[in-house]
Amino acid sequence: MIASLFNLGACLAVAAGPSPALDRALAATLLPLAPRAGREAVDDGCTEATVPAFTAATDSALDLVQRLLPGCQWLVRTDSTTSNGYFANLWFVDQDPNEGGPCWGAYGATAALALLAALVAALLARPDADRIRNG
Repeated sequence: MIASLFNLGACLAVAAGPSPALDRALAATLLPLAPRAGREAVDDGCTEATVPAFTAATDSALDLVQRLLPGCQWLVRTDSTTSNGYFANLWFVDQDPNEGGPCWGAYGATAALALLAALVAALLARPDADRIRNG
């Protein structure tokens, strides 16, 4: 799984815009990591024809962030200092980055891509990343 997360991060870093292929890879890799109510398997109803346009729509990217990191706060801004377009930060209110709490940031060509790259960075840095790394 860790290779998949690293690969997603690399793909998001170089993506120039929306990508249905990247949307499918995000769905296949990240949706199984989403917290579930109880331990029963849940059908996300996500087929190849209905994969959300995570890379095309900021709202879809934010929905995925909230699904994987419930309660996570976010900030997206344009980045005029580089050619990257946008920069996104993710953090938890109860773990203030100004007081040493974790904060994950990433650049992207669009706001959605920056949010998704920050999400992958956050997942790679999680304390339970070994569970993710080992599938």
